[in-house]
Amino acid sequence: MTHPRKTLVAAVLSALFLAGGLGLAASPASASDTPSDSKKSLKKFGDKMKDFGKKVGTAGKEAGEEISDFAKKVFYKGKKVSEPLLRKTQKATKDFWEEVIRGKEKAAEDLREENAKLKRELEDDE
Repeated sequence: MTHPRKTLVAAVLSALFLAGGLGLAASPASASDTPSDSKKSLKKFGDKMKDFGKKVGTAGKEAGEEISDFAKKVFYKGKKVSEPLLRKTQKATKDFWEEVIRGKEKAAEDLREENAKLKRELEDDE
């Protein structure tokens, strides 16, 4: 298996070379071109861009799968090597997200209170 970073770099470089080739292949319409020639040229360019998008998507998918496989291996090796450290990290992560959620809930509660206060003030003014 190749290294995920190498695969990603290869995919990006391939995409850049392909984009450069498409740019050279798609010449702008000149004054002597007829409207139908311009339409054909744009259609060809559109088809090439569609193919380019598919190739980039495929390369991205492959890179993502390799990175995912690599991450799984690292995760399970880490789990075998350092179960206590893994548990500590998981707890810290859980605690962090609970704190973030509490902060968001508090902010939402404060906004509801502020909105109710403004609503009451508006009703009093009327």
